[in-house]
Amino acid sequence: MSPDQRAWLEKYIAAVQEVLYLGHWRIIISDVPADPNTYAQIKPTVCRDAAVLKVADDLLGNPPDVIRDSIVHELIHCIMEPIRWVMINGTNELSRSAAVIHEENHHDAMELATDRLARAVAPAAPLPEGIPN
Repeated sequence: MSPDQRAWLEKYIAAVQEVLYLGHWRIIISDVPADPNTYAQIKPTVCRDAAVLKVADDLLGNPPDVIRDSIVHELIHCIMEPIRWVMINGTNELSRSAAVIHEENHHDAMELATDRLARAVAPAAPLPEGIPN
């Protein structure tokens, strides 16, 4: 990602954060790209209202609605993170194998819920414009 693209993306993320009432959060764009087969990944730290966002090299080459929907989806993870804490704390007393199964099921359920929330909320966020090359 070029410096101009990074600066543009930081401004766009800030605009989407306002729509989601996350304007007080600090979102840091990582220098490390997202894993293959995903446009973006976020790691929230709720107690600090901060998150590190990994972005795929090709995210900004997508249609505006795909960019918007991807950013909205990742930012919703910041809202949903306390629910993940409950799962993590709840698995402390389980056997290792039960904890792994529980965590995998919870992860899948959280992704599905986040996808559905993102589809409902994304139209309220601005579509990206003026993406630098």
